[in-house]
Amino acid sequence: MDAIDVIRDSPDLSIGGVTIPREYVEEHARCAKDEWHWMTKYVKVEDKNRGLILNFEPWEHLFTLLTLYHGEKRIIILKARQVGVSWFWAAIALHIALFVPNSSILMLSKTEDDAISFKSKAMFIYRHLPEWMKQPTGKDNDSTTTFPIMESQIRSFPATEGSGRGETATLVLLDEWAFHPYAETNMTAILPTVENATIVGISTANGRGGTGKYYYETWTKAEAGNSNFVPIFLPYDVVPGRDEEFLLAVAKDMAVYKVKGEYPRTAEEAFILSGTCMFDLERLGVMPITDVFSTLMGICEIYKNPVPDHDYVAGIDTALGIAGGDFSVCQIVDVLTGEVVAKVRGRIPIEEFGPLVYQLLKSYGHPFVIVEMQFQGSIVIKALKDGNTEDTGYPVHKIYHRSKNNAGWHTNESNRNNILA
Repeated sequence: MDAIDVIRDSPDLSIGGVTIPREYVEEHARCAKDEWHWMTKYVKVEDKNRGLILNFEPWEHLFTLLTLYHGEKRIIILKARQVGVSWFWAAIALHIALFVPNSSILMLSKTEDDAISFKSKAMFIYRHLPEWMKQPTGKDNDSTTTFPIMESQIRSFPATEGSGRGETATLVLLDEWAFHPYAETNMTAILPTVENATIVGISTANGRGGTGKYYYETWTKAEAGNSNFVPIFLPYDVVPGRDEEFLLAVAKDMAVYKVKGEYPRTAEEAFILSGTCMFDLERLGVMPITDVFSTLMGICEIYKNPVPDHDYVAGIDTALGIAGGDFSVCQIVDVLTGEVVAKVRGRIPIEEFGPLVYQLLKSYGHPFVIVEMQFQGSIVIKALKDGNTEDTGYPVHKIYHRSKNNAGWHTNESNRNNILA
């Protein structure tokens, strides 16, 4: 007699005082072992837009996620919108809580409302399970639900600066990870106490910088094989029935570049066409990219050599040049054609950046230059004025002054709004 025969012939099963009728004992055992069977047979999801309760969709990409979950401890997911991923992980969270003793699921979302919404998906699934499968809950509020029989819990919090510190977990779900304002801080706090947990970062893209920077860098490292995270990209068309006509329909209510950012075909498209950008991304997408004609000092990119009778202007935005920090940038523009003819961009120590751009600007005849004025901007202006051993420095009248004795452009809240208006 095998194990299934024993279960089949057993009386009603009692777990912590909850009785599972004899006819469901075998099914309960199968659900505990097979998440996919449990999801496809018992999980209900909600379509709030249409006011419908639907069966869980057994889409191929969701089964792929389940396979990945069983084989990996660190997963980063870059996805299009509305591909069923949030409901999938809400179901996984509930399955663990119902069937794995002493388990703890930690969900972190970008805001408190998002945290409540993510956990509510798991509890929606719970409420629509058959009665014989349910377990009584203990503490049950917006942030925490406990299941005393299994001594398990699901907790969901906004990703504030202190979130995750000291927490232990079986599974950590980072929902819309690219939008977490303290993503790196939270990860640093979480890792020491969840070393053996599965960590899953789920998100649509949020650009390559700003709040989305840590997610983007984690993704690129994972793609390059330089991370413990395993990457998986889910484009818009992983959902059956989505095609170009679907995108055209969505575009009726959304800018084209937004459609491509929210429903990308490729990971590159997702990052380029997402995030906060004040430029017309549709125009940027069709603008020709000029090949580098030559370089100066190995780092300055020259697209077009100086033309004697052309006027040029330059802009400089500076940073400290530290690893992982912002880039310092200098661009030179041909006034006649509007083309960027030369550029230097990199995490270059500020004491090296000033002399470097001096040489680049000098090669274009000392164009009128505007330097963003912070502490490091003043270092660059000094380097320009000092010049080098071969000359007396940059012509002062060619450096933008906001007043007679104050060189450089100073961005403040007022003029920033005017610039971006």
